[in-house]
Amino acid sequence: MAATPATLPVLRTLENFLEGSYDYVVVGGGTSGLTVAARLSEDPNVNVAVIEAGGARIGDPAVLTPAAFPTLLGKADYDWSCTTVPQEGTFNKVHAWPRGKLLGGSSAVNYMMYGRGQSAEYDDWNELTGLEEWGWKQIQPYFWKHEGFIDTVPPSELQPSDFSFEKKNHGLTGPIKTGYPSFRSAAERAYHESALNAGFNIITPKDAWSGKHRGIYANLATIDRSGLGTRSYAVTGYLVPNGQRPNLSILTDALVEKLLFEEGSDVPTIEGVLFSYSGKSHKVKSKSATILAAGAVMTPQVLELSGIGSKTLLSSLGIDCVLDNPRVGDVEDHVISGLTYDLVEGEFSLDHLNRPEVAAKALQTYLAGEGGPLSNGVSNSGFLSLQDVASREEVERVYETVDSYRSKLTNDYDRARSDLLLARLKDPEAAIYQIISLAVNIDFGGQHSMQAFLAPSASTTRFSMCVGLHHCFSRGSIHIASSDPREQPAIDPKYMTHPVDELLLAYAVRAGDKILSTSPLKEKLQKRVLPNPEVDLNNVESAIEYVKGHCGTEFHPIATASLGLVVDDRLNVKGVKGLKVCDASIIPLHISGNTQGPCYAIGEKAADIFKEDARITK
Repeated sequence: MAATPATLPVLRTLENFLEGSYDYVVVGGGTSGLTVAARLSEDPNVNVAVIEAGGARIGDPAVLTPAAFPTLLGKADYDWSCTTVPQEGTFNKVHAWPRGKLLGGSSAVNYMMYGRGQSAEYDDWNELTGLEEWGWKQIQPYFWKHEGFIDTVPPSELQPSDFSFEKKNHGLTGPIKTGYPSFRSAAERAYHESALNAGFNIITPKDAWSGKHRGIYANLATIDRSGLGTRSYAVTGYLVPNGQRPNLSILTDALVEKLLFEEGSDVPTIEGVLFSYSGKSHKVKSKSATILAAGAVMTPQVLELSGIGSKTLLSSLGIDCVLDNPRVGDVEDHVISGLTYDLVEGEFSLDHLNRPEVAAKALQTYLAGEGGPLSNGVSNSGFLSLQDVASREEVERVYETVDSYRSKLTNDYDRARSDLLLARLKDPEAAIYQIISLAVNIDFGGQHSMQAFLAPSASTTRFSMCVGLHHCFSRGSIHIASSDPREQPAIDPKYMTHPVDELLLAYAVRAGDKILSTSPLKEKLQKRVLPNPEVDLNNVESAIEYVKGHCGTEFHPIATASLGLVVDDRLNVKGVKGLKVCDASIIPLHISGNTQGPCYAIGEKAADIFKEDARITK
């Protein structure tokens, strides 16, 4: 049943919402936004408002059923369906950029993969920014705080060697449930052994969530196994359990147009926001702070619409510049390419669910609480270093390419960033690449459209491997293209514009093909579909040509309001009072791994910071 103000009182009507008086106004009810709102409203004397541009959709089976996630992307009710500008580095393709358009944000539509990254990557945040409060030791407790780890290993796993963990590295009582897959196809189980047999000198890590995750392992997913097996996301974890709080007010289907400034202040000071609801504009004020948690795309959009950003850009659009900061809107992303094979006859894949009789049986199994394919997201993951996939000569070519391009960088920050990324490449234990196996068809040339990218195979069943480059040197921008808040910003990640990225991804796709060609998985596969069998991945130039035409987002944009550049270590927007940021925008340098875990941790840590700052000012 969909939640309503009657069943979940925190969901307000417009009239009720406007009658409230709020200490904090949170812009965006997504992964970090609902987290920080729930924690701030733990104090009954603190009133918190959340404004979400999408709908509520609480209890929606399409959201809650894990294997239904491919049906959400690209659909107007669930996805903003953003797109990039044409990308020169990928033959001028326009790429789809899904973003969650409902309460829970992208935690409601993502692949439910739960990762953290490596400890050294968080320490690099401090190194790059000159701050001291965002290293691994400072953020690790907040992973434990949000996680509710369930350590069950399915009885179907006869050799569960890749289900390796140490409880000391996990939160056991947090609101976001994590657990291992309850169902894996025979091909997915074979993947683990083939990856270990492929000659990369890697093992299963003791615990891939300890801060070191190079290796191959079964993936934790944000799925609640206490019942049928349903998506655990920001709504189920942070909103529904707190849905009766009188001091928490949430308004959905309301688009923030811009921030409001106090008149006559010596320093720019935010007093609230202007938002539209059913075509009319309204104001809401915050007594303590306005918190931007609109995500890596919409947070810089709101900042620029409000006059915070590059003066040159804002002036060209007729917007008065309140604070000139050209680093608003910087962006980094993870890039994926991959390979697809036909499965031999009789091997299961999710493509089978296109057959009505198979789909009906899977639904029956799921609703009976017996798991099956509908109860799972992504089952397998792993991370490799550059040294794992490239020869000594190829590694040296990478280093030389980075060194050569460094001279083109125009400021100390970008040079320091390049140096940190190069240091990651030189570390044989650094996780540079993510490899993910899925028993389903993926069209890696179809990232102009999520329906094309995730389209099931009509004629056969397939097995795919996603290969992600998680330390891209390319860095782009997200900027408004108009003063109209309803117009999508110009998203320009500049994929493959740094020459080393195409080289790194080419080496990784070649390594992925080696895994797929190793026993016992190779016996379950037939012909290679992508790339075409005639493409020689051992020829680097051929591999580069393939990945440039078959790559796109891994859905992990960051850095559009970075620590150090746009916000300080307390998440205050520099040069502005009463304005904070709390989402993936603040991440200054990418981690290896999926970003929902860090976004929950950012929300948890931000709440503690904001509470402490409020106590100090009283």
